[in-house]
Amino acid sequence: MDKFGKIVLPCKYTYAENFSCGRAVVSESTKRSEGSGAIDGGFGVIDHDGNYVVKPDKFEFIVGPFSDGFAIVGSDEGKVGYIDINGKVMIPMIYEQARPFHNGFGAVKVDGKWGFLQITDEVYREAYGY
Repeated sequence: MDKFGKIVLPCKYTYAENFSCGRAVVSESTKRSEGSGAIDGGFGVIDHDGNYVVKPDKFEFIVGPFSDGFAIVGSDEGKVGYIDINGKVMIPMIYEQARPFHNGFGAVKVDGKWGFLQITDEVYREAYGY
């Protein structure tokens, strides 16, 4: 719904994050995880027109909203990395945990220790601080 109350996207999503960086993480899945009742898979990324930029089920999960142009994604093996707003994997899914980017840095956990990543000209640099 826009600021005037007009519906601009159909109400077909079972889950939707707020738009950030022109993108929103959504799901149309009705599958639920046993126990928690959380939505089980089917996450994708749409633009303001409702077009999928990242098709559902490309990644095991996507954590939104986008921050500094990146979102956290996960693999079947339980590792995480980052995609850009077009769905391109910018940082491979090799980390145990990750936090959203803020002011150019993203926190990641490797071998039980936390450190930082920095993106510069589409190249990421590990700047571990533990």
